[in-house]
Amino acid sequence: MSRSGAAEVLVLEDDPDQLRRLGETLTTIGLVPLLAEHPRKALALLGHHRPVLAVVDLDMSRAEPTGRTAEEVLARLYEAHGVCTPIVHSVNVDSVQRRDWIAGLHPYALVQDKADGEPALLDRMRRLLSARLGDLAIERGSVRHLPSGRRFAHRVGVSLLLAGRADLEVALDDSEARAVRRFQRWLRDDVASTVRVRPFRSRHYGLDLADGGGISGPRRGSNGSAEVLVLEDDPDERRRVEGVVARLQLSPMSASDPDQALALLERHRPLMAIVDLDMALAPPTGRTAAEVLAYLYERHGGCIPIVYSATVADVATRAAIAGWHAYALVQDKREGEAGLRERVARLLGARFGDLRLVSGRVRHEPTGRDFSHRVAVALVAATRAEASEVVLDESEARAARRFERWLRDEVASTVTIRHRRRRYELVLLNGGRGHDAPGPG
Repeated sequence: MSRSGAAEVLVLEDDPDQLRRLGETLTTIGLVPLLAEHPRKALALLGHHRPVLAVVDLDMSRAEPTGRTAEEVLARLYEAHGVCTPIVHSVNVDSVQRRDWIAGLHPYALVQDKADGEPALLDRMRRLLSARLGDLAIERGSVRHLPSGRRFAHRVGVSLLLAGRADLEVALDDSEARAVRRFQRWLRDDVASTVRVRPFRSRHYGLDLADGGGISGPRRGSNGSAEVLVLEDDPDERRRVEGVVARLQLSPMSASDPDQALALLERHRPLMAIVDLDMALAPPTGRTAAEVLAYLYERHGGCIPIVYSATVADVATRAAIAGWHAYALVQDKREGEAGLRERVARLLGARFGDLRLVSGRVRHEPTGRDFSHRVAVALVAATRAEASEVVLDESEARAARRFERWLRDEVASTVTIRHRRRRYELVLLNGGRGHDAPGPG
């Protein structure tokens, strides 16, 4: 069944009565339930199926001991099932520590507190599985074009609309990428929909309205999206840092060694880079983290680098970092993930004048209108960094000019852009200082 177009939902639940009720609900609304009472069965199902949604009981207190865990199921979903949106059903999910731990298992997982009861979980599922965008809606496991009543039955359509409701994208394999191209043609040629498929990088897709008013946030890849380079050689640490970035509604671009990072920088323009200076586990490729920082300084002036290391308190280390990148921020590894998260969140939750950063976009607070290009995000984030200017190339300068016109003509902001040659910064029209309140910690 893994290659059929059926929209399937994985349910991992150790309470047999609740497992049965969840399965009955899914069948009633037209989806195929994949029911697992323990993690080993869930992993076996994921070897043969491609669910569009997964409901995972993280606690598993009643499950028989099979040697496999719910954490492994989430890791498998993250690594091999980008088409699937997971809901994690657990206790104490309102605590920062618990949410951070879950995000480390799957950065894009939605969370549902068991304290809210089974009805709240069922309601969450129903809302996701009845998502609408433009003239499309999910109905009984397929996508329906509301004006014509015609349906597209393959699961990729359901998955794209479902992920849009959760403000995510989906990652497809080759056969699914072919199906999404059929979906694209169906939207354009068969039903003349107001919705379009938006391709990102590496077979990642989202949905947009034809007028640009989409619901899929800038998770990955488009030229204007808010991407963050993560250079980290430890896979567990890399996943945790990716989770920090993803929880702030930004697109992590990960590299396990400097060679990979430099290759990514040839094709992408991240607004921020998080660079592990130590690289103790990276293969000896002949390239170094120092070269990545130097490349960022020479070619990516719009990118704010955060260098984290266990030795940043050392004067010689700080001097070396400054020699590679004059404006790099430093973060001590000994402060742990919480320290890094707080540092990134302060930058990416910046406020300046009547502007603030929200989910990788610049929001004009009086009007509630958003400007989503990464250049605008970098300019606002830079107001929280030690150096408030960013250096832009010609294409980025054009984006900055569009942002300037938007500030002046469309939202009448108290903020404008000042530049000298290729160096740009935000200033207040009255000449005062912006208010940059701390972002979420």
